Amino acid sequence: MQLKPSLGRMLCRRANDEVSAGVRAEAVRGLAALLRSGLPLRSALLNWHEHAPPDLRDPLMGMARRIRLGAANDAALGPLQPFFGRDTEALSAVLVVVSESGGDAPSMLEGIASSIQNRAALAEAGRAAGSGALLSGRLVAGLPLAFVPLMPLAKVAVFDGPGLVLLGLGVALAFGGLRWVSALMPLPPPDDGAAAVADVAAAVLVGGTSLQAALRIAGRQAPESVAAPMQRATRLVALGLPWPEALGRLDDAGLRELAAILRMCQKFGLPVSVALRAFATRRREEQARRFEAATRRAPVLMVIPLVTCVLPSYLLLGLGPFLRTLTLT
Repeated sequence: MQLKPSLGRMLCRRANDEVSAGVRAEAVRGLAALLRSGLPLRSALLNWHEHAPPDLRDPLMGMARRIRLGAANDAALGPLQPFFGRDTEALSAVLVVVSESGGDAPSMLEGIASSIQNRAALAEAGRAAGSGALLSGRLVAGLPLAFVPLMPLAKVAVFDGPGLVLLGLGVALAFGGLRWVSALMPLPPPDDGAAAVADVAAAVLVGGTSLQAALRIAGRQAPESVAAPMQRATRLVALGLPWPEALGRLDDAGLRELAAILRMCQKFGLPVSVALRAFATRRREEQARRFEAATRRAPVLMVIPLVTCVLPSYLLLGLGPFLRTLTLT
């Protein structure tokens, strides 16, 4: 039975969410430890499940069975996509590089594990920064609804014509305020595309591969925000352009900045992996600062829905029935 594409993507996202970033990073470091112990790559992959966290043992056992049945090392990683997400491509690319040209595979894998944890830490910090303000805004915006069960205490009909008008308008304004408050709170941004490319390239470079191969691997693992520009850059490189020139011709500002970093390293003989790590860190810090500024600005903007929706809802649901009582008496 073949899953519909949308359902397949949903299941992949769910599996990836259930396997936390810490578990994925621990599993990658476990594979690096096996390789450091002296095991060949194939033997390390076959025994990976024995040293992996419990959440990943079953899928890694399935991968080992596929390798025993003759699958190539990198191809056997394909079904791990629901559990490792887009990091599966980076792991597969490392295996290809190590198989074709050698290199320090444990260092490459350690770099990928660090990248997984850094992305998770930034996402968690973003969620924590926005959740407090969002919760406070929703509590205030939803308080008028607490007056609904108290409306009969006003000793006036709730479900006659005027009562239904008060109830309907008050509830509509309260829910409108809730939605407005939620819309004003910014969502944590996805990982910066250029930073992700630089991270993967730096991790592979540490393992001893060339800059050309490192950027080709990073292009394969590029997130959706920069996947199309990286494919275009790969085609330009295939036509003979060097990577800095190819990246400099793209429309993405982050990748053009990455091209400038590469040109600077070539001009002054700087270590490329260190420069790429610093570039990725700086891009993510800038993104975090922008999100933090937007999070601080959101409570100020919440004054608008609180005044235009929530306060009238308080008046309609809280004071409206008692004012009707006064007019009737």
